[in-house]
Amino acid sequence: MGGYNIDTNILVAITAGLGGMVLWGLADFFVKKIVSEVNDAIVLFWTQTIGIIPLFLYLLITRDSLTIQFSSQSLITLLILGFFDTGGYLFFYKALEKGKLSIISPLVVSYSAFTVLISALVFGESISLLQGTGLAAVFFGILAVILSGEPEKQTAKKMYVRGLPQALIAVLLLSLWFPFWDNFVSQNINHWALLLLGLRVVVSFIMWIYFLTTRNSIFPKTKMSSLSAWGWLIAIAIFDIGAYIAVTWGFRITAYTSIVAMLSAAMSVPSVILGVIFLHEKLIRRQIAGIIMIIGGVVLLAGI
Repeated sequence: MGGYNIDTNILVAITAGLGGMVLWGLADFFVKKIVSEVNDAIVLFWTQTIGIIPLFLYLLITRDSLTIQFSSQSLITLLILGFFDTGGYLFFYKALEKGKLSIISPLVVSYSAFTVLISALVFGESISLLQGTGLAAVFFGILAVILSGEPEKQTAKKMYVRGLPQALIAVLLLSLWFPFWDNFVSQNINHWALLLLGLRVVVSFIMWIYFLTTRNSIFPKTKMSSLSAWGWLIAIAIFDIGAYIAVTWGFRITAYTSIVAMLSAAMSVPSVILGVIFLHEKLIRRQIAGIIMIIGGVVLLAGI
């Protein structure tokens, strides 16, 4: 933290947190736009594969260590984590294909709250009163969102819950993935970028095997121009990696890590705003209240 004064530290934390929030929010918006045109498996394969390039460039520019001693157990762990990450992303993308961005994004982001429970059960971490409050807010927020259908408007009710099963499966998979990934990275924090690169390679490899076994094409087939499709895919990959780099930069360079965590945890805020403005998604009051509760609960948990 060298020559940074307190004010600069806070500015760095805010910049890093907002960077993560905005970039992840934009990535989700772009995914929502393209999964209606391109198969979700193809979107996942190419965004993960393309994302390897800026991550590798980051390693070269920052001169972070490009070598790390991996035991066979670490490689197996990375492979297993890759399977859970792949499944979580696939179901998230499928949920975005079927449902509203402004509903699905906050629901799936709530996985970070459930990791608190898993961490308590697996790693013996205690749950404080504030964490309990955050968990309760997320839980009741989810109920408010998924039970918002009005009985007298059956068509609206169906629209509100569209994509819900896939979103809940994504929450389950990512809830199981994150605490183990976080523990895995924390043991090699100076090599976080290399580990993230390894995870990307594993996910891309899993999807490559999927395409080989199903004999499906890996190239996007869409009514939009080829240039537009590739532009969307590249943008998603850059936004996603950019968010990771921004947040990790904030964690490493400033002492105000809670500010970074809380702001980046609100990544659904840009998604909801973009969904309402550009996708013309309509929300009823109970859903709005539920979304606020979910995001507020996640932010509260991130800041503890």
